[in-house]
Amino acid sequence: MEEELDSLEKPISHLKKNSKQRFAHLDKRISNEESRENLIQSNPIYLSDVLYLFDFAFKSLSTIRGTLFNISFNFQEPSYIYELEKIAELIEKEKSIKKDQKEVI
Repeated sequence: MEEELDSLEKPISHLKKNSKQRFAHLDKRISNEESRENLIQSNPIYLSDVLYLFDFAFKSLSTIRGTLFNISFNFQEPSYIYELEKIAELIEKEKSIKKDQKEVI
């Protein structure tokens, strides 16, 4: 598990950087769209990495729980259909908003 966690250093770092600058502190250095795009380009967050992080967290916590409390747990690969549908809806909504904004200009 430690080796697997080490291999996740890059996506975790990207998540932290995006979260810290874009959401937690609303960093003034990224107040315009170009600077936000630069942040995203230099610290990309891929859906596959996020899903892998969720799976790793679930497996890790299940292993710890099993070790501490002697509870066996069969890990079952989760299905992310609902989450993927919600992400697709948000992408479509954002595209629609951007299109409407361009038409107004």
